[in-house]
Amino acid sequence: SNILDLQISNVKLGMTREVVHNLMLNIKEEGLRLMKLKISNVNLNYPNSIDVLCEFIQNSKVLKFIDLSWTGLTPRLLAKITENLLLGSLEVRNINLSYNSLNFEKPSEREHSVQVIENLTNYSVESASIQHVNFSGMCIPQDQLVLLC
Repeated sequence: SNILDLQISNVKLGMTREVVHNLMLNIKEEGLRLMKLKISNVNLNYPNSIDVLCEFIQNSKVLKFIDLSWTGLTPRLLAKITENLLLGSLEVRNINLSYNSLNFEKPSEREHSVQVIENLTNYSVESASIQHVNFSGMCIPQDQLVLLC
């Protein structure tokens, strides 16, 4: 595919688990030239689909912009995504994960929430490319937020 910029926003009707999974498979298989990926206000809270998306993120050599805002991602899935950012080419310049919730209070989610912060902190140290991050509405406490700055 020659598409460089894919934006899918505010799609609710018909976005079943199967449709989302097929979308992720198509992005992974056909998105070799994809520089900008925006999937916003679409439920992506499907672990199998996120596995496919993570494989794309890790293997992409040209991806510069990722917007997964308002997608209902859990701390576990966010940790997986940010881990794959670190394993990839380190070329992403813009990361928007806003309005997906981290949870530092609930013991079962705290470990993954801390992992997200650690992964993003490591990414900003290891990547000379990062220019913009958006963590609005993610319920990040002050002690964790200072680690990102």
